[in-house]
Amino acid sequence: MGSPSVLEVSTVLREHAKARPSSIVINDAGRAVCYQQLEAMSTAVASAVLDLPQVIAILAPNGVEWVAGWLGLVKAGKTIVTLPPFFSKQQLAHIVADSAASHILCVEEMMQLAAPLDLPVSLIDELIKAGEADTCPEVDTGLAGQSRHIVYTSGTTGAPKGVRLSARQMDWSAAALKRAVDAGPDDHYLSVLPFALLLEQICGICVPILAGARVTIASDVAASLMAGNPSKLVDAMERALPTISVVVPEFLAAWVAVLQARGDKAPETLRYVAVGGAPVAPALAEQAHSLGIPVHEGYGLSECCSVVAFNRPGDRQAGSVGKPLDGLNVSIVDGEIVVSGPSVMDGYLHGADTGQSWATGDLGSIDGQGFLSVSGRKDNLLVLANGRNVSPEWIEAMIVADSRIAACTLDGHGETRTRASITAAASGLQWFAAASAEEIDHLIAALCKEAPEYARPGSWRIVNQPDLAFTG
Repeated sequence: MGSPSVLEVSTVLREHAKARPSSIVINDAGRAVCYQQLEAMSTAVASAVLDLPQVIAILAPNGVEWVAGWLGLVKAGKTIVTLPPFFSKQQLAHIVADSAASHILCVEEMMQLAAPLDLPVSLIDELIKAGEADTCPEVDTGLAGQSRHIVYTSGTTGAPKGVRLSARQMDWSAAALKRAVDAGPDDHYLSVLPFALLLEQICGICVPILAGARVTIASDVAASLMAGNPSKLVDAMERALPTISVVVPEFLAAWVAVLQARGDKAPETLRYVAVGGAPVAPALAEQAHSLGIPVHEGYGLSECCSVVAFNRPGDRQAGSVGKPLDGLNVSIVDGEIVVSGPSVMDGYLHGADTGQSWATGDLGSIDGQGFLSVSGRKDNLLVLANGRNVSPEWIEAMIVADSRIAACTLDGHGETRTRASITAAASGLQWFAAASAEEIDHLIAALCKEAPEYARPGSWRIVNQPDLAFTG
């Protein structure tokens, strides 16, 4: 498989810092950070972590600190474990133990999440300030090529698997995406997805730096959408006037709904909006286009460095997920999508190497023009509208653990939340008959407390009591 080269984004960042030091690369909540500053910040972090153990986790909200911390770990050649703040405490503890992480880069507001993990913690902003106060020692530019990434997916069970990636896959994927969307210095990327997602690390950090483009981080958008306030996404778009962004179907639906309610349209500056992470309803894509949102559906998975195929500018086929990235071989074997090429992971942590080929578990087809369509899963894995994966058996097992419940079926593929259809046991019929909807809500919440918020049922019904409809 060969040895990885120096991570390209680290090299290009350094070149930008020399050639165009004062050009703005990141806007974050009113802060404007230029290339020279970002290079200095990331170098400060790299210098501070050089002598720390190899495997280091990062836990922070979207912002300059996350970017500088991540780039610093890359420059120091560390093995990076991203800790998604939206994972449950149990999942975070599993990731730390499974990855053998021995240190955490964090920010003050995430210390409550980091404390139970019982590892030494360094605050990213303090590392940056220390670097500004002292002259940072030189960091060997070749170390970046030794960086590794362990990315934990939302998991098909309660114990997410770690995807092993190297500088090689990250380099290749970022460069291929930059070419495919023709990203350049005139582009302005609006980041609304969590940087804990591999997709946003590539699209929101690597590609813009390679292209010399600007990034605006709208860190409050995801939280506001989860809280039922979609207007902040539209406001962020109108304020930033980006040319490119990446969203999940749930965000796209919220964007469309607000624009329709306002009788408004998307900014004319937008030239490309990628949508992936979960199936995109054709009707939603059509509505989006009618409102000036240049939607381009795509498909990928962490095991293939996030992006396998997508519709290119000027080359979109509605209902498909576009054509594979140039250099990837995508075939259909017994109905299943199989990907081979340089972006395929090295393997799962503690697992065998893939040999650069991966059977995705997704069902699909490729037409005569090379457009890929995805029709579902070989198994019954649920993929929610926000891109999270949920194994029905995982949640169902939690719910039927209560003796009042005989059976449970979970669905919600492509929806915002899962739905639970519950059959009361004979011993539970009386309780369910007398219980209020609020009491049943509390029961299900208690039974599923070990699951992250996104996997818990958002609604339910008792199937042997037809008068109890979906609620919650």
